[in-house]
Amino acid sequence: MKEVLETNKLKHPFILALGTYSQLNMASFFVIIDKLSVPCENNFLCALDLCYKAFIVLGLSFPIECKPYWQYIDHVIFERVETPDLLPPTVKFLVGQTAWRLLDCKQ
Repeated sequence: MKEVLETNKLKHPFILALGTYSQLNMASFFVIIDKLSVPCENNFLCALDLCYKAFIVLGLSFPIECKPYWQYIDHVIFERVETPDLLPPTVKFLVGQTAWRLLDCKQ
């Protein structure tokens, strides 16, 4: 953890998972914001929620490498996109593939 915080040059928040990669057995999750780590225990959804909210509260743009994923979360989970026409085709496709499943969960 110390090494990650010392060498972090990213300006945007990200999730750090600690555990064994071979078994995908993650013991703990952290949200890293600059040189600050916020523990989320062993709860990935807590880390995802906190990381997303850090982007929104701090007014940061989503990084280009993972922008479609954050846009999907922004549009489907948090229902924040006011103009769906501005979503890229990849996000629209993913929304179309999962929308009917999400409707079942919300009822």
